[in-house]
Amino acid sequence: MEKTVEVSTTRLWAWDGGWGLMPAVAVLGSIWTFGVESPASESSQLLLAMGLALAWGGWGTMWRALVTTDWATSLHGWRTWDHEAMLPHFPYLQPGTPGAALHRVLRQGRAWWQSQGQYTLALPLQATFLTALLSILVSMVLGRTALLLTFLFLAWTQFAVLWNGGNGRVGPLWEAVALMGLPWLLGVSLAGTLQLEFPLSVLSVLTLILLGGSYAHPSWWALIGPLVAAGFFVWREQSLAAGAMLLLALPGWRMIPHLGISISLEQGSDIYRRVVAPWLLVMVLIIAMVL
Repeated sequence: MEKTVEVSTTRLWAWDGGWGLMPAVAVLGSIWTFGVESPASESSQLLLAMGLALAWGGWGTMWRALVTTDWATSLHGWRTWDHEAMLPHFPYLQPGTPGAALHRVLRQGRAWWQSQGQYTLALPLQATFLTALLSILVSMVLGRTALLLTFLFLAWTQFAVLWNGGNGRVGPLWEAVALMGLPWLLGVSLAGTLQLEFPLSVLSVLTLILLGGSYAHPSWWALIGPLVAAGFFVWREQSLAAGAMLLLALPGWRMIPHLGISISLEQGSDIYRRVVAPWLLVMVLIIAMVL
């Protein structure tokens, strides 16, 4: 009997309401802010292209491939799986030995993959492998700091998946660190001013993480991030930017009281997340321009 399983790749490769652009905007904004003096020069364009390839093409695609996949549902059937597929025998394999038990598990795994796993997990696994390879290769060209940040991104992504049970959803703080904080820090490191601008770079990345992690939360926690960002601008004597930050936060704030009235909490969270994404992109650009 032929089993047909429809695999949807829309969420995996989509712009995700604007969140897919977040790593690109963050890394390019930080490179422009902290290091690029002549954007038209060949070296500056190469730096921008390499940073974009790593943060957007590598990290961003890997994040969507791992985090938006429902691993829990796909792997749930493996716990009670008892079907086996044909597999060549190991040399000198004896019944009742650990090798025989391993061979049985491999037969079961092959049968499960052929029947279920390949239809739901093949594309995410391929995307993860290719983007991880791309990220490591590009990071090796960019230097040790970029390579260290890539491994940190890999670890953070895996923690995010495991912490949330592999159900295809993560909280906004996990997303803010991966798609805003780490790409911004990568741009600072590529600009070569990570040590020179250490206090400012650390404060700016913390402000970004808090901004994205709180404002993307569909509750009154969304008040904290923009207020902190506005306070950061006031501390930098940029009152106009602080006012612009608060004005940009108004659409999300006005939407919060109406969430959950006629829609489920999960659906309301998705709608809110997509509504605030464009405003967050503009906020990141303002931070880059002001600094």
